[in-house]
Amino acid sequence: MIICKMRRVVISLEDEIGNKRREFLNYPYTRHIAHDGDNMEEPYVKYVKGHLQVCHNTGPKRIRGISGCFASHWDLWDTIVKNDWYDTIILEDDAIQIRDLPNTEDLPKDGVCLLNGQLHHPYSWKLNAEFHRSGKDKEIIKTFKEGTNKIDYETYRWSGTFAMYIPTPEVALRLSHKAKEIGKFTGIDMWLSKNHLVDYLYYPSPFKHHDHLEQSQIASNNVIIVDYSKTQKFDIGFKKFDMA
Repeated sequence: MIICKMRRVVISLEDEIGNKRREFLNYPYTRHIAHDGDNMEEPYVKYVKGHLQVCHNTGPKRIRGISGCFASHWDLWDTIVKNDWYDTIILEDDAIQIRDLPNTEDLPKDGVCLLNGQLHHPYSWKLNAEFHRSGKDKEIIKTFKEGTNKIDYETYRWSGTFAMYIPTPEVALRLSHKAKEIGKFTGIDMWLSKNHLVDYLYYPSPFKHHDHLEQSQIASNNVIIVDYSKTQKFDIGFKKFDMA
């Protein structure tokens, strides 16, 4: 029996979609209310929207999603610092647990660790389709050891922030400081990846991305699980996991 002492914190909007999504979560969690990206009275949203760096043709719905998602994560980083939380898993409300969590002793303590995500071409989105079509992503995954792997940004980049491990308040504080220092906000996963602010990934991933109910402000549309060892179809009777 693996003994874990981790806090699962789910970012989720207080609306009909958020309520519906949380009904499908198969693990206990602490709730962190997500920010609406149109609420300019919220300081995090106002700051993020004032420093966005998106394409000129990005629509208002997408801008709302980017702003709300980034603001929600940033707010949660600061919450981790304020509450002195250790061993925190940040989850978006479409993250479904598919296997037991690793022991905290097997996870890094000096940086953020992805617990799911998708691999991409390291520097060119134009070459990304061929990167996947050629099976380069699967070749890279075959080189992963079971457990914690250092991310090699020269070989691939990643997307997807629906399951991330924050080991200490100091790591969360570093992310918060970098947000203020760097600015130029895009989608939070692209921003974290571009600035190499996530150091590790865990294989095989303990979570899968389930976005088949309805679109959510917190959701990403292009994320698949990094665990290619098997595919599992989600259903209402999916395994329930106990306290971490």
